[in-house]
Amino acid sequence: MNVILPEYMCFWYGEFPTNLETTIRNAEKHTFDGIVTPIANPLFSREFDNEKISEDHKVFTRPAMLVSQSRWNVNIIPKITDALDCDSSDDAVRKYSKKVLEQELKYAQHVRPYRSILVKLKSGNVLHLARIISRVINSSNIIVEVPLVDPATLKQKWMGDGGGDTGRMCGSDTWTWWNNFRMACDPSIHLSVALEINATPQEFPSWSNLRRWLGEPVRSLITPSYLYMKNDLSYYVLSDDYRIVFELLKKHSLNFMIKAAYIDDLDIRKFPEVVKFLTITHRVDTLRTANYDELVRACQPIRDEISNAIYSKMEDDPVKYRSYQNAISFAMLSKPQDSRVAILIVGAGRGALVRAVINAKRLTARQCKLYLVERNENAVFHLRALKKELWPDLDIDIVLGDIRDYMPPEQIDLIVSDLLGAFGDDCLYPECIYPTQKYAKPNAIYIPSKITSYLNPVMTTLHHYKAAKQGWSIYVGSPYEVYNIAEPEPVFEFSFPSPAVDSVEYEQHKRLLFKAEQNCVLHGFIGYFECILWEGEMISILPKTFTTGLMSWSPYYFPIDIPQYVKSSDTIELNFWRCATDTKMWYEWIINRPILCTIQNFQGLWWSADKR
Repeated sequence: MNVILPEYMCFWYGEFPTNLETTIRNAEKHTFDGIVTPIANPLFSREFDNEKISEDHKVFTRPAMLVSQSRWNVNIIPKITDALDCDSSDDAVRKYSKKVLEQELKYAQHVRPYRSILVKLKSGNVLHLARIISRVINSSNIIVEVPLVDPATLKQKWMGDGGGDTGRMCGSDTWTWWNNFRMACDPSIHLSVALEINATPQEFPSWSNLRRWLGEPVRSLITPSYLYMKNDLSYYVLSDDYRIVFELLKKHSLNFMIKAAYIDDLDIRKFPEVVKFLTITHRVDTLRTANYDELVRACQPIRDEISNAIYSKMEDDPVKYRSYQNAISFAMLSKPQDSRVAILIVGAGRGALVRAVINAKRLTARQCKLYLVERNENAVFHLRALKKELWPDLDIDIVLGDIRDYMPPEQIDLIVSDLLGAFGDDCLYPECIYPTQKYAKPNAIYIPSKITSYLNPVMTTLHHYKAAKQGWSIYVGSPYEVYNIAEPEPVFEFSFPSPAVDSVEYEQHKRLLFKAEQNCVLHGFIGYFECILWEGEMISILPKTFTTGLMSWSPYYFPIDIPQYVKSSDTIELNFWRCATDTKMWYEWIINRPILCTIQNFQGLWWSADKR
């Protein structure tokens, strides 16, 4: 069962229709995919205590047979009655609401088994509601409707505009409503958010407050029909003032719900254009990031052999190899023009990095001797074929083996390597490259010449759900559907060559402090790297210095098994270790503040990189 509805769908969100089939057909005329409708007639008052009246009131909604089962499955999202208050301070109201909610949930599951049900939050007092919803959370997908702004805030503002007290607003943070509900239910992949735009842009929360929704499973956006206006070309689009929310969530897999009391109230000429605008615009953004939120376990750089398909994907990155080519060219130009440059290429793969070296050689008109070292036997077959067919006149030696066991027949001028991981040093870059200094010339150049890893704390509900389901590990993740609690800070730095290579510390520790800007939930840390190839030529996946167009790496996700609630202005203290033995390397991390947790990935239990 999948919590995410089919992507790019648009629904009409309205009142209880008297004829479901007719309403669905009308919605389809407006190019909507379906409707969001109350599961029960809101004018129907149910009685549970009086036996005779209760018997009469068992028929509280339309018969399910009025539409086909496929209509229920695809074209209808049932909505729980808004007026219910399961957390009322009035015992009678609370008990009545509980019984009605249970009845409606049971019927919704009957007509639409294992599919979505919409439930609206009206406050942060949600414990009784969450308790009831928890009973069905594993057999239904619960879409939680949350207003962007607390209606109480809007009500007070309107009263103030009318001459009342315009002092401190009484409304609360609606993200807190959702968080209370989510935590009380026990966070589940079957919970998602439908965020309702219920205020003007002037009434929106602050930008830092809005950004928290980036880390939440927002799967639907509810917008009133009047927000869509004609642009200069006479096409209906979302009003520019409201685009901030749309742009904020454009990387989420969103469905759209257009709110209007009755389907006939909609302009039949207007909404085909609106639906087209929403779906096409959102599709452009999401297609560009296909599979971006998939979590893949970090690879074993030495143990795992790279397949032909992965090589093909890695090599389809012109930005990366153009950057390498520029750095190699600069390095060659620093050598005397009449000199012969001995170049060692570590991790030659199927030849993409070799081509960058050969291109640089031709651009600089330098004489070169190339030593290609690759441990993947299948990749070496490619290299030998390339040498025979494309590079027969070049002076190239191809070596099958581990760089740590290799000794070239001469001293090396230039060491070029392609062993960078998403965290910089996670593919054993220092362990593999520092030993080459024993046969490098004193003025040898290393490309890359410096790598720095970075970490920042994040709230990412989706990544946490997936990591918990797939098993705790270090994952190759993404910065989408992620709320960055604080800016990244540098962790480990390795420079090449090292002035004291015999005393290089492969085991390192760093203590990092981060300041939270908003109340949020800490789910772990995102890891990046920044790399100086040589003389200012840089490649980076760090957001602030990101190399435009770079595709070879996605950031790492370092999870924590138990999420922590973090308050605004709290300090997050992280201790992070790079650990190493003769046989493996791994990372460990522990949070000291705001709440002390256990050591994560202790002794490499979740993930480690084998050295052989």
